[in-house]
Amino acid sequence: MNSEHEVSLDNLSNFRYNRLDGVDADLMIDGELVPTTLDDAQVKMLSDVEILEFDQIKYQELINASQKKSQGISFKGVNISLNESNQNGLAAVRAALEMAEKIGIDAFPLNFNAETADNDKPIKIDDIDEFNSLFVEFFIARQQFFK
Repeated sequence: MNSEHEVSLDNLSNFRYNRLDGVDADLMIDGELVPTTLDDAQVKMLSDVEILEFDQIKYQELINASQKKSQGISFKGVNISLNESNQNGLAAVRAALEMAEKIGIDAFPLNFNAETADNDKPIKIDDIDEFNSLFVEFFIARQQFFK
């Protein structure tokens, strides 16, 4: 825990057990809630405070979703992570392709630098149909995390 800030029940909220049987809480620092883990002395201050149980099922669901998002979709033999960075990258490429088309420039083939579970990998995209296929497949697969 950050020792610069005084910890009291007045600036702590949302008490919950963590997966290691410690206690986590949200600490208010300069108007912002910061997740923190309490030390033993701070936990002793909580005698009259409800502490939520650790939800192992929800935790495992979050782990599974994270792994599924990291593993992503396979495109041209590369597993592209279904993360926001790749989403933003595809959107930027799409915008650039639209601008290139407007001024009559053929931007293909192009390389998309995709984030994977292991590292970044360039994927050669040969034409607009191939790009649109990747764009739509990625978009549809990513939607599962927002339902």
